[in-house]
Amino acid sequence: MTDVGVRYITNDVEAAVAFYVERLGFQVDMQAGHGFAILSRGGLRLLLNRPGAGGTGRAMPDGRTPEPGGWNRIQIVVSDLEREVEALRAAGASFRNDIVTGRGGSQILLEDPSGNPNRALPARRRLSPLVLRSRTLKGARAMPSAPNLTTNVLLRREETGGQVSVTEIVVPPHSAGPPLHTHDFDEAFYMLDGELIFQVEEALVTKRAGEVSFAARNVPHALANQSDAPARYLLVCTPAGFERHWARIAAEAAGVEPPQWALQRIPEVIVVGEQIAAQA
Repeated sequence: MTDVGVRYITNDVEAAVAFYVERLGFQVDMQAGHGFAILSRGGLRLLLNRPGAGGTGRAMPDGRTPEPGGWNRIQIVVSDLEREVEALRAAGASFRNDIVTGRGGSQILLEDPSGNPNRALPARRRLSPLVLRSRTLKGARAMPSAPNLTTNVLLRREETGGQVSVTEIVVPPHSAGPPLHTHDFDEAFYMLDGELIFQVEEALVTKRAGEVSFAARNVPHALANQSDAPARYLLVCTPAGFERHWARIAAEAAGVEPPQWALQRIPEVIVVGEQIAAQA
């Protein structure tokens, strides 16, 4: 699919357009009278429909009619959640709840003029400097990593048409690992030796040799080695690209320059919570 968007049913398209443009930074791509509009913000395309307008607003065969106010929502990242909530409240915006905080971070549900929810989150953060490498190789952007990892890229983007990469990774004992984070690619962790604790969303589980943990793209996850022995696993990423990060780590550990293919762009990683050890 190359044309993907979110559609909201709204009682007043013009009021909804004003709300999303003035309060949430969307832009108007198209507006057709009082019944339909297309807005966008970054890579998000938002379609607004008035009930009864066009095919989308018509009643279903069983008599149900499209109406606003459900529980699906758009996720919007803001620079300062508390400050944005305060400003929106002062402007008369309506919220379904107060700010709540859990392992995945803080959030609040903001309603548009027709009661459609929007999930506001704190601004995207890079991983803590405590888990960043001390220097950036060849001027390339540093990416998050736990210290003292041993990494070996077995299969890279250029060898698979960009579809998949495979990296062998050894995690030292008593290693807290990265904070809870997300990224726009899938990861499968196949355990070869030792054991690791994995967190995927709220669930914590221990995996040992022969077992697999999976984290779908954009789902919060983390891992840690709390045992007395190293843990070794195969990391499979799809689509490929993040293996460049592991190749840079291996080159730095060996005191050599990374290969040219590893200096290309690395997929973004976004911190949304703490390390597993910090949660205990």
